[in-house]
This record gives sequence, structure tokens and C-alpha cells, in this order.
Amino acid sequence: MSGRRVLIQPQANVSGVAMGVGTAVSNAIDARYVDNVAFEVIWTGTPSGQLFVDACLDANSTGPGLSGGTWMPIQELSGTNSPAGSAGQALFNIAAAAFPFLRLRYVGASGSGAMTVWVCGKGA
Repeated sequence: MSGRRVLIQPQANVSGVAMGVGTAVSNAIDARYVDNVAFEVIWTGTPSGQLFVDACLDANSTGPGLSGGTWMPIQELSGTNSPAGSAGQALFNIAAAAFPFLRLRYVGASGSGAMTVWVCGKGA
């Protein structure tokens, strides 16, 4: 029996988000119907801070977009591959996760720059 493959086509989730001291958050991803999600983060400038992949079980998904919810970092991915004062990039792969909603968060300590986040996903 052939099944239909569920995909989140590669797409720019956010583009050119300012990275300085403070917090920048990507758009939330509805991952309820995919098994695997990947984030690609590209940053320019001289930002220094931490990247986190956050998950949420209780966001409101009725209507356009996602709102509310209690967002917490996925511990295995938190703080890895983070900006350290120069331009760079990082990949985060969330495989076989049961989290219905995901996002990427940057917490800046110093410097400045811009961040672009790409996302894609696939499922059975």
C-alpha cells in the first residue's frame, strides 16, 4: 500500500532578523504531521549568543498561525552550534520527535548581525 508523504517544503522561515543583545524568535512550525524537522540557521555580522530549538505541546493552532503556549528548549540541542562573534551557520535535525510545535530562538549576549532561518520537514 502506498502512502502519501507529508512534507514541509524547504522555506525561509524568517529572513534578516536582527541579532544583537536580546532575543529573536523564528516563526513556529506545525510539526504534528511530520516525523522529522530540520532548521538551517545562517547569520552575518559579529553576533555572540546561544541558539535554542524550542518545543511546545499547548500552542493554539486554530486559525492562521500559532499563538500562545509554553515554549521550552529541547535539552539535547540547546546552546549547540551557537554564534561566537563571527558570521556562520548551523544545522539542527529533530528526528522522530513527538513535539507538535517547534521554533528556533536566539538569545544574544553581544555583537550584532542578521539571522535567516530555513526549515523543512518530512514524514510518513
